[in-house]
Amino acid sequence: MKMSVFILKFLGLVALALGGFYLLLISAFIASAVPLPWAICLVIFDLTLILFVLACIFGWFRLKKRAAVLGIVTAACVLVIGVDIGVRAYEDSITITESTVSLGLYDPFEDGTLAASLDAPASLQITENLPRLDGATAFYPVYAAFVRAAYDRSAYINALNQYDVLTCTRTESAYERLFRGETDVIFAFAPTEEVRLHARDLYLDSEERESYAETEFEFTPIGREAFVFFVNGKNGVDDISSDDLRRIYSGEITNWNQVGGKNKPIRAFQRNENSGSQTALIEFMDGAPIMAPLSENVQTLMSGMVSVVSDYHNYSNSIGYSFLYYATEMVENDVKLLSVDGVAPTRENVENGTYPLIYDFYAVTAGTENPNAQSLIDWILSAEGQELVRRSGYTSIK
Repeated sequence: MKMSVFILKFLGLVALALGGFYLLLISAFIASAVPLPWAICLVIFDLTLILFVLACIFGWFRLKKRAAVLGIVTAACVLVIGVDIGVRAYEDSITITESTVSLGLYDPFEDGTLAASLDAPASLQITENLPRLDGATAFYPVYAAFVRAAYDRSAYINALNQYDVLTCTRTESAYERLFRGETDVIFAFAPTEEVRLHARDLYLDSEERESYAETEFEFTPIGREAFVFFVNGKNGVDDISSDDLRRIYSGEITNWNQVGGKNKPIRAFQRNENSGSQTALIEFMDGAPIMAPLSENVQTLMSGMVSVVSDYHNYSNSIGYSFLYYATEMVENDVKLLSVDGVAPTRENVENGTYPLIYDFYAVTAGTENPNAQSLIDWILSAEGQELVRRSGYTSIK
């Protein structure tokens, strides 16, 4: 009798070892694809289940106690996962999209437009072959102002029936349209070196590459803008070093108490690949690796980045980045711009060059055949054009 019980227990242990191994293997695979709280609950449940089977084999504790412990652990894991699902669903439901930015307010020829203007008519007046303009959302106010100043109103209105004279498809799409010849000039930060080297592979299919084999981007700096990092208005951190910002976005610093804040984990939002602000982050990191973000920490729209950080209830521990004019003038928010290396991101500090994160932005062409495109760029670099850059809220290049 004792021998048969021993054999049964031995066989049970072998079965448990094999079953437990495959259970943990499957759980590890599942855990790699689910959020961290779910993975932790899955591991706890697996270990509890293994201990439950061991207790049954060796007769540890009474059956009711074993069942009670297994039931409590199962219920707790289900509760944690359920709460996490609810929180994520709520966060998704409050995401604010680009509709919060009304670019129509900068329509160049509408009454009451926010597009800046000069005190007198511009010396350049384009009445035909109007260059088609596109670019980054952050710079739409300035290139809308160029249209207001240098394009003939009637010619602009008539051209709208034929093609998009002025549009904003955002940085990545604008580069693609420029490369395909669908627009003449775009206004944006320069893309990363990788994008420049592989532009044809990124933007063109195999049949198009031969046709555009000689096409290259041409960059003309026309203004400067501050790259800014921001936190929720109630975050206690006001100033941060460039090195610490790099350590946050490389994943080395993970808690606000490491940079003088409260004991809260840092939720570092990022933009989508090849967006203007993500390109600026890559340049800022200066070769340091950027941590791979969770999918829910990537904002495809810049207004979304500002909005989530502004929301204290759900994102009080977050940090994001954008450009000075966009973050302070184009969207409503409750974010606080961080001083970097002891210097506040004010327009004055951008103009005098003391703020450390200042980047040129460009008028970019790619073999356009429009005869007025270069004339427009030359005028932008003139005293009138540079004055319009300043009146639009940016910093002139000259």
